[in-house]
Amino acid sequence: MRVALNQFLARLDSIERIVTLLGNLVEFGRLPSGASNPAGVTLHNLVRQVGQSGMQPILDGCVLLLAAAFEQFISDLMVAFVEDLPVAIPRYEDLPHAIKSANDRQTGEALGNSRSRFDEYELRKFVKNLAECHAGMTPYALNAEAIALNDRNLNSGTLRNLIGRLGVDNIWERVASTPTLQGWSGPRGSTVTLSLAQNRLNEFIRDRNQIAHRVGGAALGSQAILSIIEFKYALATSIVETLEDHFSNLVQS
Repeated sequence: MRVALNQFLARLDSIERIVTLLGNLVEFGRLPSGASNPAGVTLHNLVRQVGQSGMQPILDGCVLLLAAAFEQFISDLMVAFVEDLPVAIPRYEDLPHAIKSANDRQTGEALGNSRSRFDEYELRKFVKNLAECHAGMTPYALNAEAIALNDRNLNSGTLRNLIGRLGVDNIWERVASTPTLQGWSGPRGSTVTLSLAQNRLNEFIRDRNQIAHRVGGAALGSQAILSIIEFKYALATSIVETLEDHFSNLVQS
């Protein structure tokens, strides 16, 4: 799971560098030109002409990159969690009901509505794995990619439902109690942290959708995007911390 987190945080760092550079360029264009050479004057004039409006399409692209990176992170995280289960819990029948139910239900989804997302070899493997799980074979293999399937916007409700497939009753209550997410929200208690984090994610998804579909007035500046990156960093880390604790409890029970 830490591998998925580290990959996501590396993507956040890359996006953060781009957004910071764009923000600095916008501020540079707003300052009076102090350049004494023609090249400096030309650069300043060019940046001033481009301005915030010219930078905005790139900033919009960074918002879309953030959304896609978070979706990929959650998928990779779920796959990693599920793939580690057979080693830690050798018997399929000892898995929590929520995980076994998700394995059944989401395998059906993969073979049905989401069939086009997988090749024939993967689909046959899903059928084989599921049959062997119900036959009580050891070792067994869960259909991790099917369990992680998601076609919905990754808002607070979708995130709760996805992580719920792993047997976590309410991921938001759990992450809101972590020092990591409370460090982001400030010392206000888990209830306030939960509300702030859910609202932050939902607002981000609304902005993302407006940008992607070119509707509404969402135009996030560099500082707003950097604030989102800070939130995503804390949220992703707290989710991994919560799932590591959940995995440990499953193994010990």
